[in-house]
Amino acid sequence: MKYVLEDLLRIRLLREEKAERELLIRRQELDKARKLLLEREEELAHYRQWRPPEEERLFKNIQNRIVKSEDIENLRLQIALLRGKEIALEGAVEEAKKQLREAQWLFDEATNSYREALQGRQKIEEHRKVWRLEEKRKDEAMSDKELEEFSSNSKVDL
Repeated sequence: MKYVLEDLLRIRLLREEKAERELLIRRQELDKARKLLLEREEELAHYRQWRPPEEERLFKNIQNRIVKSEDIENLRLQIALLRGKEIALEGAVEEAKKQLREAQWLFDEATNSYREALQGRQKIEEHRKVWRLEEKRKDEAMSDKELEEFSSNSKVDL
């Protein structure tokens, strides 16, 4: 006899597979977001090490020599650009952190969905086990009854 909830079990299996695929996608996105944040942090750290000596080098280029006010203005502009780039890199780090938080949230949601789908399938499978045992007991009881009837009919015929 066909299990009465077979169609529901098939649906639960499909939901579980879909949730598992989504979880894998979200895990990959989370890994990418972590990698991106690490790259942005490293880029900022390197830049922060490089910028002060670079500013010092620019200052030394105009020290102890006669310069025009235009040269000093260019120096200020170059330093402002260097510091502006550092601010932009800090912004990129913050954006990467935001993306990581979002990826983590989506991963957590996908994990919960997968867990729910898994539990849903397991409930149906547990029900199927119980149902199969009950069906087996019914079949055995029917076989026993048929055997008893056959035995009683055989005794009456004697």
